[in-house]
Amino acid sequence: MSRKVYVSLGSNKGSEFLALQKSKIYSEDFVIYAFEPEPKCFEHLEKVQEQVPNITHIKKCASTHNGVVSFNTGKFTAGGTMREDKKAGLTGQTQLLEAIDICEWLNNNITEDDYVIMTMDIEGSEYEVLPHILNDKCSNLINKIYVEFHGKKM
Repeated sequence: MSRKVYVSLGSNKGSEFLALQKSKIYSEDFVIYAFEPEPKCFEHLEKVQEQVPNITHIKKCASTHNGVVSFNTGKFTAGGTMREDKKAGLTGQTQLLEAIDICEWLNNNITEDDYVIMTMDIEGSEYEVLPHILNDKCSNLINKIYVEFHGKKM
């Protein structure tokens, strides 16, 4: 095992990293990648980085492809979704944000020797991204994955 890697898809304001830091599995040699595209979250993540300095913030949507996507802005939190069919908790406003093919990223940044924990809280997009991970030959790079499903919110 060469590295311990924590990959967060949909990091929002970064509170999960403070919880991770207090957990029994955490050590300072963890490499943490935080995928969060919503600009309203950036300042919050920067404050968390002061306490958990081993976070690399990737300011892109975790997706099945690379490119620019329409991101629907959240109403109650600093979040949102790429899903057009998700209606709950959105403002009706959209912004164009950059997306990244998560399998391509994993294949370019992770090795099979790495121990990878992934969390996924991407507001409905898990229904496309999770099958993409499973079918695109990159699931072998992930040891544990935790997914929050949002079916009732769509």
